[in-house]
Amino acid sequence: MLRSCAKNKTSASIPPGLLPWQILLLFAVLSLFIPDAPLPSLCAGALLFAFFLKDRKNSLFWLTILLISIFALFLAGFLKPEWRADPPAYLQKARNKVNIRARVHAVRPKPEDRLQIILKELEVQPAEDTQFQKLEGRVVWTWQGTKQWPAPGQMVQGRFRLKPIQGRQNFGTWDTRTYWARQKVRYRTYTKAEATEVSLHGPKNASWSFRLFLRNRILDSTQEGPGQGLLLALLMGDRSQTSYQTLGLVRRASLAHSLALSGLHVGFVVALAWGLAWISGKMFPAMFTRLPRQKWGILFAVPLILIYLWLGQAKPSLIRAALMFFFWGLLLLQGRKNIMADGLFLALLLILCLDPGSVHNLGTQLSFSAVAGIILVFPFLRDWIKHLPFTGRGSRTVKALLGILGISCIANLVLLPLIVTNFGEWSPHLYLNCFWLPLLGFCVLPLGLAGLAVSLIPGIMPCGEFLLFASGKLLDVMISVLELLEAGGSLEVLVPLRPLWPEAFGYWMFVCSLCIWRGQWRAWPKWIPVFGLLLLLGPGLLNTLENLQNKVSLRLLDVGQGQSVFLQAAKEKSMLIDGGGSWNKEYDLGRHILSPALTWGRSPQVDTVVLTHDDYDHLRGLFYILKHYRIQRFVFNGNWPQGWDGEHLKAILKKRNIPCRSVQTGDSLQLSETLQLQVLHPPAGYFADKDNDASLVLRLRHGRRGLAILPGDIENSGLTVLLGQKNSLQAEVLLLPHHGSRSSFNPAFYEQAAPDLGLVSCGYLNFFNFPHRQIRDYCIETDLPLFSTARHGQIAVTWNLSSQVRILRTKSGQESVDYSWSQRLEHWNFAAEYAKVP
Repeated sequence: MLRSCAKNKTSASIPPGLLPWQILLLFAVLSLFIPDAPLPSLCAGALLFAFFLKDRKNSLFWLTILLISIFALFLAGFLKPEWRADPPAYLQKARNKVNIRARVHAVRPKPEDRLQIILKELEVQPAEDTQFQKLEGRVVWTWQGTKQWPAPGQMVQGRFRLKPIQGRQNFGTWDTRTYWARQKVRYRTYTKAEATEVSLHGPKNASWSFRLFLRNRILDSTQEGPGQGLLLALLMGDRSQTSYQTLGLVRRASLAHSLALSGLHVGFVVALAWGLAWISGKMFPAMFTRLPRQKWGILFAVPLILIYLWLGQAKPSLIRAALMFFFWGLLLLQGRKNIMADGLFLALLLILCLDPGSVHNLGTQLSFSAVAGIILVFPFLRDWIKHLPFTGRGSRTVKALLGILGISCIANLVLLPLIVTNFGEWSPHLYLNCFWLPLLGFCVLPLGLAGLAVSLIPGIMPCGEFLLFASGKLLDVMISVLELLEAGGSLEVLVPLRPLWPEAFGYWMFVCSLCIWRGQWRAWPKWIPVFGLLLLLGPGLLNTLENLQNKVSLRLLDVGQGQSVFLQAAKEKSMLIDGGGSWNKEYDLGRHILSPALTWGRSPQVDTVVLTHDDYDHLRGLFYILKHYRIQRFVFNGNWPQGWDGEHLKAILKKRNIPCRSVQTGDSLQLSETLQLQVLHPPAGYFADKDNDASLVLRLRHGRRGLAILPGDIENSGLTVLLGQKNSLQAEVLLLPHHGSRSSFNPAFYEQAAPDLGLVSCGYLNFFNFPHRQIRDYCIETDLPLFSTARHGQIAVTWNLSSQVRILRTKSGQESVDYSWSQRLEHWNFAAEYAKVP
C-alpha cells in the first residue's frame, strides 16, 4: 500500500506524485462535502479530474473513483443532520423552567470559569404534575462559577430553562445549528452556580478523579493570574482559568494557535522525547549500537504522546496530530524517506473511516490544510535557509528562528482563506512566534510537564511545585510583553474581505502554482495559474459591475434580540443603521456576528454609521465596526450614551478621527444621487420621558417614492409626536418599531405607512415575547405579510429602481429563499403562520 520512495520521484523540491489510493481518497473527501456545498465540491472535483487525467488514463481507475465518490455522497447524505423546526410546546415560552434528568456525555472547561457540559439520554418533566418523558437530542449546558465538576457518565437532575439552539442566521456566516446538530445537540441552557438547582448522582471514574487531582495540583502550585490559566490550558486543555481579555490579547498577537492543543504541542512533546533519547544515549552509549538515535526518539515519544493525549482530554485536534505522528514514526521505523505526505494521507484515511462527518469539522480542515501546505512549501524554505550567508556561533540560532517564523508564515499563508472566512480577521504579527514558540516549546512545556510529574513523587514534591510555579511565572512575563505591545498600539488586527468560494479556490490554485513553478515541475499544466487568477479576481470584478446597476438593498441582519439594518446602493455607497448588542460587555457581537455578515464578499467599508438611540441592543455591536472599518461619518439622535458605553464610543471615535453629527426632523442623509434617508423624528428641542421615544425615525425614499420606514425603538408617546408633524410616512416596507412591542403599537401609524411588507428584528423565543400577539393579530386582520429574523434569519429586500422589480430574500438555516415580490406576497402570508406560536 505504501509507496516505495525510490520510485516515481522527481528531482525537484516538491511533493512526489500521489498514489492511486490517495487520489481516490481526495475524491471521496470532496464527495462528502457535496450535500452542504455542491457547487464548490463539484468544481474542485472537476479540477482534480483535469489535473490527474493526463497521467491516469486507465478507465478502470476512474470507474473506481466514480463508485467510491457515489458511495461517499450517499454516506454524506445519510450523515447530514436533520433539524426539527419547532420545539415541543412546553419549551416555546422563554420564561419556563422544566425538570430534567440526563447523563453527562462530555465536560469541556471554557474561559471565565465556565464548564460546557453535554447531556444525553434526556428526560423532561414539563410540569410538576406530569411524568418525565424522553426528549430527542442532547443539551449543551453552560455552568458558570461552579465548584462541582460532573464526570462523564454521572446523572444530573435539576430545573433548567431549555431553549432550542438557533444561532444567528445571516448569509455567508457560521451556521450554529448545523455545528451543534452534528453533535446531536438540539437544546442549550445556561446557569450560574449560586442560582442552580442541581444534584449529581453516581460515582466518578478513577481517571476523572485523578485528572481533577492534577488540576488542583497545578492551581495550588501556581500564582493566580494569566500565567496560571495559560499553563492549565497548555498542560491539560483546560481554559477555565483564562479570561477572554487574555485570549483576545494572544489572538491579536497571532499566537492563538499556540493555545489550541494540536500538532504544534505534540511536536514539542516529540522534541522532548528526542532530547531524552539523546541524554539516555550519553548515559548509556551502548543503546545506540542496537538502534539509531532516530528510532530511539520515536520509541521514547510514543508513551509521552499517549500521556499528553490523556492530559489534553483526547481532544480531536490532539488525536489527529497523534495519528499523524504515529504514521510518520511507523514509516521512519521502516526506514522510509519522504514520509510526510504518506503519513498525512494515512491519518486522514483512518479518521474518515472512524468518523466520515469529521471532514466538516473546522479543526480537521485547518489541521490537514496546514500540514499539507507545510509539506508543499517547506522544502523551498529549508533550501533558502541552508544557503543564507550566516556563519559563526549564532548562525544556527538565527536559522532556527527563521525556520520557526517561516513555518508560521507558511501555515498562515495556506490557511488564510479559512482563517479569514471563519474568524473574520487576520493578525499580521507573525514575527512574535520567534520569541513565543521557543519559550513555549523549550521552557514552559518541559518545565510544566516535568513539574507535574515530579510533584507526584513523595520526598521531592516541593521541587515539582517549584517547576510549576516557575512555568506559570514565565507565562506571566510573556503576557506582560504582549500587554506592553498592546499598550503601544502594536497589536492591531486586520479585518479583510471574507472571500467567496471561487476566490478561495483561485487563491489556493495560484499559491500551488507558485510553489510548483519554483520547484521547476515541467508537468504542471499552464492553465492552472491562469484559471486560479480568474477565480481569484473574477467575483470582485462581477461584484463591481453589479454595484453599478441602479439598485438599492435593505438587509435586516439577524443579531438576536437587537436590531441592525444595512443599506447598500449603487457604486458601493452604504449605510449601517444600528449594530445590535449584548447585555454582556465581554461578548463582542460586532466581531462575532455583525462583521462577518457585512464582509462576506465585500470590503470592510461603511460610508455612514447611524445610531438611532443609545440602548445597548442597538449600540454595542457598532464598537467593533467603528474600530476596524473605513468609516466616513457617525450620525446619532443628539442624546449621547451614558456610562461605559458613552466613554467607550467617544474614545473610539476620537482615536479613529471619525466626524460626528446629530440630526433631527427635516435633515436628510444622502445615500446616492437619487436615494436619501429622510429624518422624520425627533424634532428640534424635543424632550422625551423615555429614551426610546427620542429614537431616530428614518424614511428611505427614491424621489417621492417611499421605500422603507426605519423607526428604531420609538414608542406610543413618540409616535403621537411623529404623526402630528404631517410628514409623509408612506413606505413599501415597514420595520416594526421596538421589535414589535405592544408599547409601540399605534394603528394610525400603520395606516399612514400603508406598507406592503412588515419586518421585525427580535430574538428566537425571546424573553419579551416579541413581536406581541396584538401586533401579529393586526397583521392577520390587515393581510400584512410579516417576516421576522427570529424565524427567517437575515431578510434582504432589493429594489431595482430602473425596472420597479422588488425581490425579497430570507435566510433560514442552510436554505436561502427568494420571492418575486407581488403587491402583497399573496402566495404566502407569513403572519398567519407566525400567529400560531404561543
